[in-house]
Formats: sequence, structure tokens, C-alpha cells
Amino acid sequence: MGVASCVAGSIRARSERASLERAWEDAAIEQDVLPGDEAGVGRAQERAGRAELVGLTAFLAGIARSVAQHNVTINFMLPGPFDTDRLRSNHEITAKKQGVPVEQVAAQKKAAIPAKRFGDADEFGATCAFLCSTHAGFITGQNILIDGGIFPGAF
Repeated sequence: MGVASCVAGSIRARSERASLERAWEDAAIEQDVLPGDEAGVGRAQERAGRAELVGLTAFLAGIARSVAQHNVTINFMLPGPFDTDRLRSNHEITAKKQGVPVEQVAAQKKAAIPAKRFGDADEFGATCAFLCSTHAGFITGQNILIDGGIFPGAF
């Protein structure tokens, strides 16, 4: 599996002339989802080492800087393990392979996360909504880690 990149929404743009006629705001959100370990837990450490993701992120960060003067913001959401059907399905597969209860697999994965839990889809959505809002108009070209503290370093 490779990088599954999904651009959600549209680019938020307001030129000075267009803002007088019509102010419309959307945002470009780059969501990078990478395969993690056998239980499907994506790890930020893996993201940082993947050449195609690093290249894509660098390319889009450069674009973000070049269009910022036009009130266009482009940011990158880098999610960790979120409580999704896919994650639960991967836990079931791992539990079956190991001959242990699914709850045990989930508990082990949660224990490896500093927040000691999986992310909730509402948290992801709220972060995305914030980045698309006028309140985030000065945030551009940034990697937003939503991983419960898994990534061991600072950007």
C-alpha cells in the first residue's frame, strides 16, 4: 500500500478585488493516510520516512507559501489511529491471527499511544472545520498532527 492522499474541500481564496464582490471561503485539506502495523495503526514515524509523502508535503507547502498572499490556505492533516470500522476490522484480523480477544489487541494498541485512546472522527472533523474557517486564515503550509502524541519529535 502506498500513500492515499485525498484533497477534501476546495481551495479557499479571496483576491482583493473578488472579496469586494463576493467573499467565498473554502479550504484545501491534504489528508495523508498511511498503512501502519498489522493492526492498521498509522504511525507518524512511518509518515516522516516515506519519500513520496515527504515530497508531496514539501511540494504542497511550497505552493501554500506562493498563494498565501491571495488568502489561500493549504494545510496538511496527518492522522494517527482513529476509531473507525477499518481500525476495528484490522484489530479483528490481528486478534484472529494471534488467537487472542479483540479487546486485548485494542488495549495493546491504545497503551502504545500517549493519550491512551484512539482518536474520534468528531475530533478529526472539528480540526478540519477549524482549518477551513476564517479563524485559521493565518495558518498555511502546516502539518497538523492528530495522533494522540505518537510522533516522538517536534516539527
